[in-house]
Amino acid sequence: MPKVKAKFAYTPTNDTGLPFSAGQILEVVKSDPSGWTQGSFDGVTGWFPSSYVEPYEEQAAAPVPPPAPAAPVAPPSPSAAPTMQAAPVAPPAPPMPQVPQAPQAPAFGQAPGVP
Repeated sequence: MPKVKAKFAYTPTNDTGLPFSAGQILEVVKSDPSGWTQGSFDGVTGWFPSSYVEPYEEQAAAPVPPPAPAAPVAPPSPSAAPTMQAAPVAPPAPPMPQVPQAPQAPAFGQAPGVP
């Protein structure tokens, strides 16, 4: 089953959505051309915007290299102030695909097919 990695956190607005955090790895069940993907995580399955995730390929564990020898570190200069980077902003979710509604049962005491 293909996997994706969440670029942004997603909080669904209905009970068919799959909530997740940024960086979460999800399994893809199916993708819909409407811009929604059905996926699962931790035994829960639901829909989420396809634009909130990116393909994920598991990497084989590489051997850990030995630590490099410590080098002397010069103190930072006063003019080298750290720069702040803005966090990425999630794009708006596309509209949910329409799910066909089941026909309503007739009211109690009413014959089927009679208005």
